[in-house]
Amino acid sequence: AIQKMKSLEEVVKAMLEQKGKTHANSQQLVLDNSCKSTNLKALESFTELRRLSLTGLGLTSLEGFPKAPKLTHLTLSDNKLGSGLEALKDLSELKHLKLPNNRISSFDQLEPLKGLNLKSLDLFECPIAETADFKVKILEMFKDLTRLNGEKLKKEGQEDEDGGDEDEEEEEEDEDEEEVEAPPSGTKVGGKSEYACLIADEDAEDDEEDYELEGDEGEDEDEDEEEGEDEE
Repeated sequence: AIQKMKSLEEVVKAMLEQKGKTHANSQQLVLDNSCKSTNLKALESFTELRRLSLTGLGLTSLEGFPKAPKLTHLTLSDNKLGSGLEALKDLSELKHLKLPNNRISSFDQLEPLKGLNLKSLDLFECPIAETADFKVKILEMFKDLTRLNGEKLKKEGQEDEDGGDEDEEEEEEDEDEEEVEAPPSGTKVGGKSEYACLIADEDAEDDEEDYELEGDEGEDEDEDEEEGEDEE
């Protein structure tokens, strides 16, 4: 069983051993509230990540952030980050970035992210969110944003009919995030106390499809039985 670890290195090592995974095939990683760490050197080898969640680790630096060119979703909520966002500037595929409840207080601190084509950005409960013209300045920096601090943005001249596709994308995004969410600290899962969660995308998707197919077959059988009873 994974117990409350003192370092991120210990958490990652124990998690990989338990899940039978390696750094190379890890595409989704959730380490929310698993330990306290000031940097991310333990994650340098996770170069294939597509989704990463590091909520509540007490991070003061992104030193050691993995070079993960395929990363699309990143959550860094409830940390102590202010400067140092340069570590994210080369994440060319990053679309969804969550930084709520951090120490970001100026637009200069966000300048390294200006080259990213972000679709959603969350700075809720950061000091910068209380500054004058916050929304206007953010939209000047990130022109492709469709959602800011959880609020859907409607651009000038945008027709209502365009909103349907965006809603569907947002729903899919929320569903995907729920699938990789780690259990709360200390939750018993399979008789073990887990503090971190590691998922390989392809395996998880295959398992889910099999489950859905089995469920559909069960429903069809029930319908056939009901039809038989009606005929009698």
